[in-house]
Amino acid sequence: MLWMSLALAAEPLVWNHDEGTQAVLVEDHRRPLVDMTLRFPAGTSHPWFAAAHLEEAWDNLLYDPEGELRSRADALALDLSSYAGQKSSTLRMSCLKQDLPAALELVEDALANREFSKDELKRTAQGRTIGWESQQKDPDFILQQAAVQLFFGPGDWRVAAWEEPADVEKSGVGAEIDVLLALPGRLVGFAGDVTQDEVKAALDQVLPELGEERSTVMPMVAPEQEPPGEVVVPMPNLTQVYLSLVREGLTWEDENYAAWKVANHVLAGHFYSRLYVALRHEGGETYGVGSWFNPSSDPRHYGLWTFTRSDNVDVTVEKLRGTLAAFGEEGMTEDELSQAKGYYRGRQAFDNQSPGQTLSAALGELGSGLPLGFGDQVVDDVEALELDAVNAFVADFYVTDAFTLVKVVPE
Repeated sequence: MLWMSLALAAEPLVWNHDEGTQAVLVEDHRRPLVDMTLRFPAGTSHPWFAAAHLEEAWDNLLYDPEGELRSRADALALDLSSYAGQKSSTLRMSCLKQDLPAALELVEDALANREFSKDELKRTAQGRTIGWESQQKDPDFILQQAAVQLFFGPGDWRVAAWEEPADVEKSGVGAEIDVLLALPGRLVGFAGDVTQDEVKAALDQVLPELGEERSTVMPMVAPEQEPPGEVVVPMPNLTQVYLSLVREGLTWEDENYAAWKVANHVLAGHFYSRLYVALRHEGGETYGVGSWFNPSSDPRHYGLWTFTRSDNVDVTVEKLRGTLAAFGEEGMTEDELSQAKGYYRGRQAFDNQSPGQTLSAALGELGSGLPLGFGDQVVDDVEALELDAVNAFVADFYVTDAFTLVKVVPE
């Protein structure tokens, strides 16, 4: 089949462009398209980055006052975007191969932009305010915010996404972009109709020389106390109750990571998972069930969530806890394990159909400090799992006393 040939067509080539820049190329000449990603090793959770108001500058990198950069992008019909994440700042570009020289000139000019549209900065400020205000009315957000705050204190990078954003600085931003662009630890990638020599020349063109080392380690704050057995958060204008059983999860590097992926899939990862059957199909307690499955290099929150009408909370909590307890005590069946293996093996093919997907996976792995091919290795690890070993992990991890009940209730 075509998608299988696409999955096997391009292997990422990795090399050090200079002592502080790692480059990845997924070469594929079947279509005249080029994708480029430039990733710089600092983001919104880095104190220096926040103090310099680099988020608003980076997110508005293409919004010069005259609109020239966007006009040039429109004329080339290319995709060009910049985004400041928690741990890195990324610029992405996709274009036709014939437009690559002009596209690289545009990228070079965008990275050199230090004047930003005041109107766009104002929109950024309004967007942050409106976004935060709307999140305060979203019970799903409040539920997960309460869950995260059980484990990680203020200043921890894992909490930052759930805290009120800082005010947008509307003037004088962008002065520190030169420092950001020169930080060692840059990760860059190209995919599509482009050769390694062309990539090297492109990087020489758009990247500045390396600068000095600067710490980009995220602040980590350990919890001051063990989470309580139950947390209740009142919220106005609710007619339902939102629930979660939450605990700390595992990291990518944990020896039980593959078993955890399978266990999460069986318990809460699909429409006929254990929790869906118990809470929706059998009892009609809810329309929705799921899990917060957020692996990282540091442990993050892991939760089983649902919602129900206010007069049905006790029944739903009992079924939620009961399903969790039964899973921990009895484990999964051989058939459930087999179906989970098939799901992840099938998903692997669909996740690797294009050079851009392969590049994205490689950049994600290398940018997270993981070995190249980690995602594929996890699928192999899943396929090699034996039922007794998986259920031994389930019995150890899915213990009801290890989970805290969080409820968002009508005020």
